[in-house]
Amino acid sequence: MKRLITLTMVIALAIQLRAQEWAGIAVPAQAGSGKEWQLQSNISDDFNYTMSEGNRPARFNDKWYPTYHNNWSGPGKTQWNSAQAWANGDQLAIQAVRVPGTDQVYCGIITNKTRIKYPVYFEISAKIMNQKLANAFWLLSPDDTQEIDAMEGYGGGAGQEWFAHRMHVSHHVFIRNPFQDYQPKDEGSWVYNSQPWRAEYHRYGCYWRDPWHLEYYIDGQLVRTVSGQNIIDPNGYTNGTGLNKEMDIIIDCENQTDWRPDLTDAELASENIFWVDWMRVYKPVNSSGGSSGATLTMEAENFNNTGGSYNDASAGGPGFGVNVSGSIINYVNGGDYVEYPISIPEEGAYTLTYRYATPINNTSVDFSVAGIPFFTTTLANTGGWGNYQDQTASQTAYFTAGNHTIRLTAGSADWQWNMDRFTLSKPGSARQGHDLFNDKEEVAPLSVYPVPASQSVNVKGLTQDQYHVDIYDVRGSLEMSSEISRSDAYTLPVNHLQQGMYILRVHTGGESYSLKLLVR
Repeated sequence: MKRLITLTMVIALAIQLRAQEWAGIAVPAQAGSGKEWQLQSNISDDFNYTMSEGNRPARFNDKWYPTYHNNWSGPGKTQWNSAQAWANGDQLAIQAVRVPGTDQVYCGIITNKTRIKYPVYFEISAKIMNQKLANAFWLLSPDDTQEIDAMEGYGGGAGQEWFAHRMHVSHHVFIRNPFQDYQPKDEGSWVYNSQPWRAEYHRYGCYWRDPWHLEYYIDGQLVRTVSGQNIIDPNGYTNGTGLNKEMDIIIDCENQTDWRPDLTDAELASENIFWVDWMRVYKPVNSSGGSSGATLTMEAENFNNTGGSYNDASAGGPGFGVNVSGSIINYVNGGDYVEYPISIPEEGAYTLTYRYATPINNTSVDFSVAGIPFFTTTLANTGGWGNYQDQTASQTAYFTAGNHTIRLTAGSADWQWNMDRFTLSKPGSARQGHDLFNDKEEVAPLSVYPVPASQSVNVKGLTQDQYHVDIYDVRGSLEMSSEISRSDAYTLPVNHLQQGMYILRVHTGGESYSLKLLVR
């Protein structure tokens, strides 16, 4: 694994990493059968530049307006103001300050110069402010009749703790004259977090798959799916088209005093910035991969998350989790784990081979995907911490095509192993079988909530007399089957399922529809 890298290559790599802060963070939504995600670099932005009013570099001006998309000044006591959108060299700041001598608030806003349309995945990494103000990442059609809110957060303020723990993910369809507004009001549109959302940076994303289907993701986890006319546009405001229009991307804050409490000067004086680390947009395109087999190699040091229960800092280690030493990981204690985002090009069974070293007997590594345990491999003693060898797991791992998160967890012994890399190999041609994530679901008239679920899940929109429901895990194993009848919201128990991602497939007549289900 040792490589000689020239200065030119190092500089090129540094430029690439600056351009894509999200590199290594997989798109959590499934691109579809035979598809892969392609970054829209002309729209996406890492905000790694300095800018302010009167000093906006080309990197900003090529992509953004520091204004709303028309001449409206904002809701309630909002006055959108371009000076309140600035960047510090690493992050975008959307700030709120008092308009001198008034009860109005200057609020920052930016609007992307390139409109987007389904199928598209858009995501932001951001930390909301500790204010009663709304902090939002959203889409709006040019005629203001269709809207998708990937996130709308209210960080805090006196008496606002209910909102501080709930992130709003929703959409609107409007008729402008006479004004009418439809927005889902179910509890699933408010995503609860035990810690206030303002406390940390989070990733907020939405997959606008088609006019009748939206998937909302937070920190890479599916938290809500809405699908079908019954929840997208039950009143027919779009005349049967659904969310079909090109939309502008908007990042802003708002003083929504038309339905929210006002704030004092003292409240507004601090913690008044909505910080945005990056924003990215992807489109699904035809996969460039073939079907003659696939081999994927993950260098052990290229993990995106690590942790553990033992602090080894006193022994020279990193503390909790593993240590990176050049091109390997070491200081792996019992229970330490590492996580890797990976894109699987073809559905099927993959063999797993570890390249590792250990002078300890009976060490092991647990292999899991999306929180679902697959199997444990006991590793042979290689005779030394520097004596690396390959060992192939006795079981195969079955994957659907698309993006997944792999976790490797060390066994229970105090000292475990060093790892160089691991490899997933799929021999032969792609399996000709059923892709659970890509069943027919173009206009599924269904929604499921809550997401994630722990005890039970409600299936809404069952308008036919009889349905058959199957629940599969991501390996394609059938976990549950049930016959259900017409219902406004039929309840299915899921408390017997292990934590992880599942596929809920609903059959009626000659049609089958699939929705993703997350169990925690």
